[in-house]
Amino acid sequence: MELTRFISGEVADLTTADIKRITTSMMTSTRKLYGLLENLLQWAKLHQNLLPFNPKLVQLLPLVNESLETITESVANKEIVITNAIPGETALWADTGMLQSVIRNLVTNAVKFTPKGGEITLSAKTDEGKSVEISVKDTGRKRFDVLFYDSF
Repeated sequence: MELTRFISGEVADLTTADIKRITTSMMTSTRKLYGLLENLLQWAKLHQNLLPFNPKLVQLLPLVNESLETITESVANKEIVITNAIPGETALWADTGMLQSVIRNLVTNAVKFTPKGGEITLSAKTDEGKSVEISVKDTGRKRFDVLFYDSF
């Protein structure tokens, strides 16, 4: 919103490089907003029992990395450091959309409650193939969120 207001008022004074930088930023923001709206729609469908539950073997690290992409701007604005300490080989049986929604909600809450310059750490550990414990810790609260998934 601020970028479009700036462009409309200052377009005559902008260089081609400025316009390219601004439009690239707008495109990135639009893509992230679209992703968030898609996730919100999926969340609403889930809570209305309109989405089928389709568990499958999921690699956790790429799923978490994709979830983190939607919050990069708010993380940068608050100068928060996010450490993704999830081992690359961690896999679990889960519905991808549901798991991604839960992780995104936990991380978004962590960003919300973490003060400027704080830290958020994501980690996971497995229990001999029986379950996976995913945790999201932040420096803004005295607790952290833990998510357990049992293997099928």
